Amino acid sequence: MALNFQLLAQGQTPDIDGVSSDWNFDKKNHSSVVSSTYRRWRIFDQKYVTTEYVSTEGSRRSSSAKTMWDWTASHFQTFSAEEGSGLTYPTLDDRWALLIAASKGWANYRFQSDVFAMYQILKQHGYRDDHIVLICEDDVAHHASNPYQGVLRISDTGSNVYDAAAIDYRLNALTPNDIGDILQGRASERLSKVLSPDADDNVFIFWSSHGSPGSMDFGHEYSMSYDLMRDILSNTPHRKLLFAIEACYSGGLGVACEGVPGALFITAANPYETSHADVWSDDVGVYLSNGFTRGFQEAIDESPAISLRDLYYSLARHTTGSHVKVYNDINYGSVYNNTMAEFLH
Repeated sequence: MALNFQLLAQGQTPDIDGVSSDWNFDKKNHSSVVSSTYRRWRIFDQKYVTTEYVSTEGSRRSSSAKTMWDWTASHFQTFSAEEGSGLTYPTLDDRWALLIAASKGWANYRFQSDVFAMYQILKQHGYRDDHIVLICEDDVAHHASNPYQGVLRISDTGSNVYDAAAIDYRLNALTPNDIGDILQGRASERLSKVLSPDADDNVFIFWSSHGSPGSMDFGHEYSMSYDLMRDILSNTPHRKLLFAIEACYSGGLGVACEGVPGALFITAANPYETSHADVWSDDVGVYLSNGFTRGFQEAIDESPAISLRDLYYSLARHTTGSHVKVYNDINYGSVYNNTMAEFLH
């Protein structure tokens, strides 16, 4: 800080942000400050801007200063209510879903638990098992390190979301190219269960894994490149396609897929940053869930008909450590008028 003040005194403008005291979090979930009350601030428009106050009582009180709102507005993605409003679609006939936990291993517990939690939400909203394909390695629920054998949770007090019968493919039995066959309905002796969408159907894809610039993890042996994923999606029959992706650098997929008709991408991070785990369990010894995914699931479970604009703003406000982004809305339709109801019965 002394160096920053010296630079300011010299007329320079160092890029700084911080808090008014130590920014220490509790070890259980890393989201509650363990000291009294702190003020988080940034430099914006040559002024100190308070973006929030955090207290040990659990209350979160945001400053109402105009400069804070100006800073917030400058960092949120904006949408036009008219953008894409002229697009027309046939009457919705059916819904299909592909759920993929594409990272394996005990340390990646959260990717598999999040996918099973998404499966449970879809089942609650009317999806039949023959309209869902779920892919994961299934090496966590019964892992030797799991103190609760056969159990996966997204919070210490949550219910068991694991359902072995829901698994259609182990990750190690597939290659990235197989995803195209599954989405495009090309069944074979090896791929006995596939989706069968047509131009009157909506397709929901939830992908949860590690990521790197240009690709997403697909087990330890492979990766799914953005270019291959774009080619797959471009050739997947659909009325509307919604792709929600929890992965580092996931905004790169949204950029790569701009121009795909009828497809919308909601990403946990922009193309240049990592996304973050969210719920740590001392009891289990791993992260149980990811921040973006937890917010996504809570929002659609609470309000299945939430508009895509409101869903984005909810995620953007509550996802910490990365910037949630929306891509390709111009080729999908107005995020004000389109809702999650088209993907949830």
